[in-house]
Amino acid sequence: MYFGFREASHIASAVMATNPLIKLREYFSDAWNVLHFSTCALMITDLYMRAQQLAESRTNFDDDNYSSLISAITLPLLAMEVFYYMSALSSFGPLIRMIIKIVRGIGTFTVILLIMIIAFTGSMYILYQDKDFDGFSTFGDALYNVYRFIYGETLTIEDMKQSKSLITLSVLKSFFMLFVQIVLLNLLIAIMGDIFDEVQARSSAETCYGRAKLVMQYESLFTESYKNAHPEFYPRCLFVLKRDEADVSGDAAWAGRIKEIKQAIRKDLKGDLQRLERVESEMAVIKDMLQKLLEK
Repeated sequence: MYFGFREASHIASAVMATNPLIKLREYFSDAWNVLHFSTCALMITDLYMRAQQLAESRTNFDDDNYSSLISAITLPLLAMEVFYYMSALSSFGPLIRMIIKIVRGIGTFTVILLIMIIAFTGSMYILYQDKDFDGFSTFGDALYNVYRFIYGETLTIEDMKQSKSLITLSVLKSFFMLFVQIVLLNLLIAIMGDIFDEVQARSSAETCYGRAKLVMQYESLFTESYKNAHPEFYPRCLFVLKRDEADVSGDAAWAGRIKEIKQAIRKDLKGDLQRLERVESEMAVIKDMLQKLLEK
């Protein structure tokens, strides 16, 4: 009930704002807020349905398929809720942020993979059309079996001979396995490795991000009158952000491990050049002093 009250408070504050549509759009644009709202809505619905069953003196809850389905969907969402609170911990924060960035980073990859699966599903369905072969008799069955090819499932020679053309099916299946299992899956590993390097290089910042997000969410539950009545908890501060010297000359966005190494080398070279200039200036001063002594 507490989490339901929390999400209701956020939505109510957005509705009562000056621009409610903009605030609501900002609220639902965050995937975590959508997760919180969905989990609370499903849990409250499930509790209501089970309370109604108890009121009707029903002891077997499995008879209600809708309640069972809602409970089955809610449990994974609750696990994701735990991940949200674990992101504030220094040991789990970078890992949670890594998972989130990987899910966001493979969006384009998923589109390419989906296009390939649908295209080859059509090919398999056409080759087995009117053959009364289990697994490819309908487009849905063909889609499921082509999807299983990604995980190493394949067809036997006897199954392939039942198609309209054994050679055509062999060439298409070989090309699909080569493109998906070798090219695309290795590309997926490379994308995940690059995201891993990015998060590891900024692990402290990623942990602080998750912690700050959690703190800001709970602070938003308090009213302005409460904040004004407790200035020791909510002091009026001015935060000044200053870019690090390592990021002044380059782009602050992540561009890969090689770019990070180049920036680190450039920073070291810049420091060495500055120290060399100071040594040269000091040597020039010493040279002038010696020149004056010799003239005397």
